[in-house]
Amino acid sequence: MLDLGFTLQIEKGNQQSINKAWDYTHTVASLQGIVNRAIPQLYIFLVKNGNANVDRYWWNKYRAPGKWLAKRDTIVYKNVVDVISAYKKQIKGAVVYDPNVQATSNVASSIAGVEDLIVVRYDTNPGSLYSQIITNGPKVPVKLSLVNKDGSSLFTGRGIIPGTTRASSGSAKNDAYLWFLEKYMKTGKVNTKYGAYYIDQQWLKNPFPANRNHHTLTNHDFFISRKGFFFDLSPGADEAATDDVTQTPGTDVNTLKELLLTAYNQNKGGYAYLGGFPPWAFKYTKHAKGTHEDVATEWEYSRIISAYNAFKDADAIGYGALANASFWQHFPLKKNISRTG
Repeated sequence: MLDLGFTLQIEKGNQQSINKAWDYTHTVASLQGIVNRAIPQLYIFLVKNGNANVDRYWWNKYRAPGKWLAKRDTIVYKNVVDVISAYKKQIKGAVVYDPNVQATSNVASSIAGVEDLIVVRYDTNPGSLYSQIITNGPKVPVKLSLVNKDGSSLFTGRGIIPGTTRASSGSAKNDAYLWFLEKYMKTGKVNTKYGAYYIDQQWLKNPFPANRNHHTLTNHDFFISRKGFFFDLSPGADEAATDDVTQTPGTDVNTLKELLLTAYNQNKGGYAYLGGFPPWAFKYTKHAKGTHEDVATEWEYSRIISAYNAFKDADAIGYGALANASFWQHFPLKKNISRTG
């Protein structure tokens, strides 16, 4: 067990606290997705909505006598580094992502599930999580890096997308997703029955338009456990995405459609379950100097995914943050009882 409630105490102007809130939560969620895949091992406290402490409520409910967790032994960890050290043997290393190409945070979450790697944002500053667990502490080995060794960006929006024969989309953001598409999705490494539409690390630039837990990083663990794919792409074809204003209008939605078409084909026309929702308070709407209204953006996203037999489990702003789904997926359900007559 680990209490991440301190990550909600972020303040405007304190970028260090904002970075830590993102980094700690993202890395722990990726760890949860891996170690909770087969059995429930790691539980966190974080999500609060109003006066409701959601994670503690469910924990206390099922720790009661005779309930599912009543006789489980627990170890309470005081910090993230100790937790990562404790589970180091259950992971294969880390995937490091680029703080200057926002989409790489979602690409890293996608890779985490496939390769059993925890995600870590590249940040060599003393005190950063990268410094605490990659260069120091448990020294988790970097198995894959989405940033060059000198800290420069791997994806530039120019030339050929690295490691592929594919021409750049003209957008570093989209090139990162297209790289993942070529390397992981088209090669059959991904469970394309599960996708996840969650905001990327642009949240770090302005985390305050919604609840402090609406980086929705705590929602990642379930989709990592299922080896699904992550994305944060504008559904609007008539304007450049508000987080990537130099792209050709429609670049985002073209990438989204290609991801969905690949999933559709691999699922042989079967359904794909997509968690998440357009991050309308942060991107792609008039809130972010776009031209579209919130609901119109939501409807356009729904229209697009429906064409590929995908449906959304809409973690929308308000009650959108959810933690420990990778843990609760193991809750023992009662068998169905068929009745006749």
